Amino acid sequence: MTLKSLPQMQNSYQLAILKSILDDEEIPYFVRNENLSAAYGFIPDFQEELQVSEENYDRAIEIIKKGFPEITIE
Repeated sequence: MTLKSLPQMQNSYQLAILKSILDDEEIPYFVRNENLSAAYGFIPDFQEELQVSEENYDRAIEIIKKGFPEITIE
């Protein structure tokens, strides 16, 4: 299974909300840098990164576009 990274959230609150929405939509995700962000806080280089499978990526991006229009999608 290939994982794709989702766009970075602007703060830990947005990240927590996105995790909750992905859980509600039953989209499994992997949290990269989870332990580093716990140790160093919300520092950009140690920010948690959500990754989803390729088959769930488009759904997750649509959720971000609807719920977080300020987030840049590349």
